[in-house]
Amino acid sequence: MKLNKIKEQGNALFTQKKFDEAIEKFSEGINLYLKDQETFKTDRDVKLKVTQLYTNRSLAHHQLSNQKLALEDADHVIKNLDSLNVKALNRRAFALKSLNRVEDSIRDYQTLLKVNPAGEKEIRKELDELMKKLIEIQKAKKEEASKPKAKI
Repeated sequence: MKLNKIKEQGNALFTQKKFDEAIEKFSEGINLYLKDQETFKTDRDVKLKVTQLYTNRSLAHHQLSNQKLALEDADHVIKNLDSLNVKALNRRAFALKSLNRVEDSIRDYQTLLKVNPAGEKEIRKELDELMKKLIEIQKAKKEEASKPKAKI
């Protein structure tokens, strides 16, 4: 299968830390799928490969600190291919956290707790950190709201 070969080539580039090139390779596979996705819509093997291409590209974007694109790819997997994909949920939760979308990140980590009990310790650590951050944000908003408004 051509998608598998493309994925393997992208993974090899990723392993060599050639993240931009890996993104191009993963994109090649995704674009190949998108050209004829109706034909493959019910093919489980193709769906799995495409999911892997998106999650791998998301991770490559993450490695380049491009959290918005990492988020887009992970979000696409969750909304269109596999709503409970552990890698996509993890990547989206991390990207959301990096983009200061704390409440959204918390929701994803809570979902991860349900679908990935093996990662509970690490997930709880992330949730604890995010809950502290959320409390700080709410406290700052409350303080801002209680300040007297300047007259113009």
